[in-house]
Amino acid sequence: MVGDLNRSSWDVVIYMAKTMLFCVIPLLLLIFILSLFGVDERRIRTYAMVVASLLVAITVCFTGMIGFIGLLAPHICRLVIGDDHRFVIPISGLVGAVLLLGLDLVARTVISPVILPVGVLTTLMGAPLLAYLIVREGRKAV
Repeated sequence: MVGDLNRSSWDVVIYMAKTMLFCVIPLLLLIFILSLFGVDERRIRTYAMVVASLLVAITVCFTGMIGFIGLLAPHICRLVIGDDHRFVIPISGLVGAVLLLGLDLVARTVISPVILPVGVLTTLMGAPLLAYLIVREGRKAV
């Protein structure tokens, strides 16, 4: 099964935005307060992982699995921006969102009466990139 954005509606967007705010705002406040008190970073990371997992689970429940976005976006950013992680990490999220919306637009219009799942297009782009990265890393190991 591949994911798509066809079932998305404004009700779903509002529900997901509320859930995100409910999870992220307390996380940011907790990180700020705990860092002031000098609490162990491992504890903060564990809580952040739980919150991130909850947000990903909710998103996957509504859209299904849309693969390779997390592989494509950072590599596109590195090609354009360079290797400075201060910029690559936050801009990767924006590039991933724009890439997903663009591919969804293509999926809806390429075969006009039929709507392709956007996961098919991300797989068509991501699988060759993954193969290229595997071959490139294999050459470096030799």
